[in-house]
This record gives sequence, C-alpha cells and structure tokens, in this order.
Amino acid sequence: MAIEQVSEFLSQNLPANLRALLLPLMLHDLYLDLDYLEEMCRRVSPPISRPELNQFAKTLVSADLLLDSGQSIFQISPTLATALHAQNFPASNPWVRPFVTVMAGVAEALALRSPEDQKGPFQVYARNFYSALKHADSLRMDHEANQLACGLASWARNSRKFEEAERLYAILTKHPAYRVDAYYHLGCISREKRNYGAATEWFRMSLAMSEPAGNQPAVARACHQLGIIAREKRDLNAAEEFFRKAIAIQQSQGNDDAAASSYHQMGIVYEQREDAASAERWYYRALATKEKSGDEECVASIYHQLGTMALKKSDLATAERWFNKALAIHERLGNETLAAPTFHQMGLLSIKKEDWLSADNWFRKSLAIAEKTGDSQGAALNSLQLGLLTVNQGQLVSAGRWLIKAIQVFRSTDPASLDVAIRQFLVIHRQASLAEKIQMEELWK
Repeated sequence: MAIEQVSEFLSQNLPANLRALLLPLMLHDLYLDLDYLEEMCRRVSPPISRPELNQFAKTLVSADLLLDSGQSIFQISPTLATALHAQNFPASNPWVRPFVTVMAGVAEALALRSPEDQKGPFQVYARNFYSALKHADSLRMDHEANQLACGLASWARNSRKFEEAERLYAILTKHPAYRVDAYYHLGCISREKRNYGAATEWFRMSLAMSEPAGNQPAVARACHQLGIIAREKRDLNAAEEFFRKAIAIQQSQGNDDAAASSYHQMGIVYEQREDAASAERWYYRALATKEKSGDEECVASIYHQLGTMALKKSDLATAERWFNKALAIHERLGNETLAAPTFHQMGLLSIKKEDWLSADNWFRKSLAIAEKTGDSQGAALNSLQLGLLTVNQGQLVSAGRWLIKAIQVFRSTDPASLDVAIRQFLVIHRQASLAEKIQMEELWK
C-alpha cells in the first residue's frame, strides 16, 4: 500500500475505540508485543481489553501492515510506521507515560539475565527501549530513564559494544541507587579492554562506597575483579588475597555459585604457579557447584582450563576430551567469543600432534573471532602462532608479517609474548635471503 492508502485503510477498517491504539503503536520501533501493549492499556482510561487488542492486530495483519512473528510479537511494516508518523495526532500523547513505564520495567528485568538469555529479547525490544529512553528524558521520568539505561547498558556490554555501554553507565553514575553497580560494570569493561589502571580505579571506587555501607555482595564482586586484574598482571599473591576475601564473604552469604566463580579463579592462580595438584582441586571444587547450578559458560571455561593443564602435561587424549566438552557447550550456546580461546588451545594441541594443517585452521578460526569481537590480545596470540607455523613452512616474509602483527599488540599488553615474538623475528631475519631481509625490514619499519 501507498501511505495514503494505509491512512484510508486505518480510518475505514478500525472502529474509533481501536484507532486509539495507533497512538501507542507509533511509539514503538520495529516490533510490537501485544502482552506489553495490554499492560499499557491497563494504565489508560478507558482501558482496552485483550480481545480488542487481538482484533486490532488481526486487522493490521490482514493488510500486511503487521507481520506476525509468533508469541504475540508483530513486526511493524515500514509503510505503516511512515503512515503513523504522517498522521495528525494530538501533540500530547497520553500513551507516552504508560509506554515508558512498561518498557522500563522490562529493560531492568532483562539486565539481570545472562547474555544468552538477553539476546533474543534485546533483538526485539532494544529499539523500543531507546525510544522509551528518549521520551523518559524529555518527560523527566528519571527513575524509568535509569531502568532503561541499566538494561541497555547491560546488553551493550554483553554485546561488546563498549563505547555505548560506557556512555550509558556514565549516566547511571549520577544516581546514587545505581552508582555502585555502574562503577563495577565500568571496571569490568576497562578490564576487558585491558586498561588495568582505569579498571582498578573503578573497582576501588565501588569498594569505597560498598564497604562503609556494609554492602557485602558488592564488596565480594569488586574483590573478585581486583583479583582477576592482579592475576593477569602476574601479582599472584595479591590475586589470592583478593579471591580469598571474596570467597569468605560469598560463603558467609550462602552464595555458593559466586564462591565457585572465585574457586575457578583460584585454580588459575595455582595453575600459573605451576602447582597442578592445587589448581585441579580448586577447579573440581568449582566444577561441582557450577554443573549443579547449570552455569554452562563457567562449566565450559573450567573444562577449558582442565584441558590446558592436561596439554601442559602432554596428556593429549585427556586435553582433547576436555576441549571438545568445552566446545560442545559453546556450540550449543552459540557463544563464539568464549569458544575462541579453546580453538587456540586446539591449535596448540594440533602442533603437539604435528598436525600442522589442523593447527593452522584452529588458529585462523580463533583469530577471526578475536578480530570480529575486538579482542586484540587474542588476535595477537593467534598471529604469533600463525607466524611460528609459517616459519616451519619456510615462508619467512609471511611469517615476519604475522609476527609484526602480534608485536604491535604485545608492545602495550604482554611483555613476555613480546619478547618471544621479537626473538623469533630476529631468528628468521638472520635466516632470510637478502631479498627477504629487505622485505622484512620494510615491514618492520
């Protein structure tokens, strides 16, 4: 239909009581959920019943103005959206506050869900949340604006849209009720970006508010994250101290699942100390709780760590079994970001088996994900391994290109890996022909 035909269809086929529903419909962006529209209808006068809502949707579906997506969710056609915004509706829309209130409640509830459980709803409702946030700001509905920002920030962080997440959490730091959580999440984002200085500052700001207030769960969360930063900086004694403090609080609060996350991290600390027996005890302690609670992402991560330990001991069959168990979970959850490190380990396993082609394939799969998700450190680790593999194939200039790609990242993130990459580059430079040396020196410059 042309826009004029849509307007004519709406006026001729919708009775007056149903034409009122065009006002909330125009507030929606892309998708309409009848269940939430029904909740909005309870907040206006006179209320509109569910049978009337069903009739409204059925009428618009019959003209292909709404597309039924199932579960009471409908996609709004572009023609209908354009026609609605061309209508001469009253300047003051009585449905704005109900729309904002309902969307805000949904957004805040979704903020508490796992990334996997957020994915579907946010693909449907995110644009409605942003629409509601715009109206909440203009109407000074501060509580609802904070609820919307909280949900959208959580989704942005879980989608690795870090700049948007930081923008939204920065808004939330201005409001006392959300400030501690906002500091915590800003710290998590900075840590994922390997900006350890900023991350530490955010977590310490969270602690500074949480400890005097006796907010023990928030204290434990911040200590857990400070422990991860200390571990990643190889300050293992400080890491252990933070994790033990977190565990003491988590156990006293009866939060076994959170404690198991810290057990997992303690396992990594002991693995880095090369105390395999202690590391395995912590891993299995974490695994018993996480398998029971159904935290599949953490279970997969522990399987990954157990595989890494088996690989270090050259127990290739056991390592491969653990890695395959981890990958099966990642595949089922559709979480390629968490699968990337396990692909990398499968590449290292393939090298030990002298299966160079498989190793190359695993590293390239891991690299592709790391580059797509902005994980520069992961990309550099894969580039280093691809460089080492290419050396074995005698392609020295290509190997040099891979190594330089890794060196550019390691310069600011990983001194130990930087040393390995530079030493290997110098080795192949010495082995190269004169023509290859010139090419490699140009790459270096």
